[in-house]
Amino acid sequence: MQSSFFREKLWYRLLSDHCFKDQSIDWVKTGTGDYVVTTSRPRSAKPWANLFRQWNSATNFYSLDYGCVVGTNEPSKYPSLAEAATSKRVDRVTLDFLEDKSAAQLKLEFDASGFYTTLLPKATHWWLPIETSYTEYFAKRSSRLQNTVRRAVKKLEHDFKVEIEVVTAPGFGLDRAIAAYEEVYANSWKSRELYPIFIPDLIRLCADQDKLALSVLRLNDRPVASQFWIVDNAYAYIYKLAYLNEFANLSVGTVLTNHMFRWAFDRVKVIDYGVGNEGYKRDWMTESRTSTRLSAINLSTAKGKLLALFKQLQSWRKGIGRDGKTHTQISER
Repeated sequence: MQSSFFREKLWYRLLSDHCFKDQSIDWVKTGTGDYVVTTSRPRSAKPWANLFRQWNSATNFYSLDYGCVVGTNEPSKYPSLAEAATSKRVDRVTLDFLEDKSAAQLKLEFDASGFYTTLLPKATHWWLPIETSYTEYFAKRSSRLQNTVRRAVKKLEHDFKVEIEVVTAPGFGLDRAIAAYEEVYANSWKSRELYPIFIPDLIRLCADQDKLALSVLRLNDRPVASQFWIVDNAYAYIYKLAYLNEFANLSVGTVLTNHMFRWAFDRVKVIDYGVGNEGYKRDWMTESRTSTRLSAINLSTAKGKLLALFKQLQSWRKGIGRDGKTHTQISER
């Protein structure tokens, strides 16, 4: 089961409005759907970055997945992405956060169109298929995690008035929860948001689409931890989380995670911890996958040939062959 949230028009429009204001965006029509791409690098990029005609996936650090907007076009009326790139004389196509099957299919298409194509790992994603009750699942977690949760819950309930709220719909409660989330995030260990309005707007979008779970843990009415989950098609993403530094020793983040897992087990089939290979994710998850970056360079353009030559020189040094696979380099010692 896979969510399509990060391949929906609403997602791409919100991301474009907030994060790609200084870049050109194009919706490339193909037989499988529209691919949303940037056709330039941001102003902060190196000067030579925009010397080439390019399509880059409309993704950034907020993205967890990438693909075409499914079901938007009739297959017989439109070309493949590789054919579209060829006809537009695009020098380079770079797509991030692809699933394995999508990446493999796209590589076949670009190879067939005469591109120099490579696939490389992009990010690790930890996830959990829900196949049992929460009680059975939690009993199989490490004794360290189980003991941490039990001790922390007991101490919090003894020392504080504990309230956990999960907001899923628009209204006054949502505004209050967003304010609590922002307060916690601003006073946590997390770096400040590069686009500060993006997350509140995404939360409201999810609420409007019935895809929100925004939780707040309060101790004596003070917000101390918060988590923003996106729930789509029985697939839940743990999208953002934070807790106050001064309450870290009370394991407030772990307590809230435990509560949200219990909440989710009655509602979804998969929980996805998003991008990253942090150790704490393995405490909760049982499966991992790797998303892929596809790089396709057009060998029918002059600039593409230059790019391919440079890429091949880099690849040979790193042990990656023309077929896009990693090869072992043997050297004398």
